[in-house]
This record gives sequence, structure tokens and C-alpha cells, in this order.
Amino acid sequence: MQETTIPITNIYPTHVSSRGIKLLEEGKNWIRAGGVVDFTADTDEENETEYALIDYFLSGMDMTKITLSSDAYGSN
Repeated sequence: MQETTIPITNIYPTHVSSRGIKLLEEGKNWIRAGGVVDFTADTDEENETEYALIDYFLSGMDMTKITLSSDAYGSN
């Protein structure tokens, strides 16, 4: 992570769960540093977010630092 004068609580990475393993790992670091991340709601045929939530839970992440959004499926 790089440093900035903007507090980590003012930056909100979105749709982290649907953009690959590397970003999911960066999301864990973001949470550990005090930030919040957003996951993308899956469609009925997808399960990336479900697996990501399980992984975060089993990794001991603070689950209160994760939100879920759909963009009305605009991101799919």
C-alpha cells in the first residue's frame, strides 16, 4: 500500500470480489490497515463472492469491514 494524506476510511474499494485473487489479497491488507472493502453481489450462476466471503471469514478478517453491492447488476 502507498501512503497518502487521505485517511483510509475515506477510500472505499468496490467490487473487490469479482476482480481476481490478487485484489482479494490486497483487500485483506486494506481491512487490516483499517479500511472497508465492497464485494459484488453474484448472479444465480456465479459464486465468486460466496467463496471470497468464506475465505475472508476463515482468514480471520473483520466481517464488519465488508459490504456487498450489486450496481443493479450493472457491474456484471
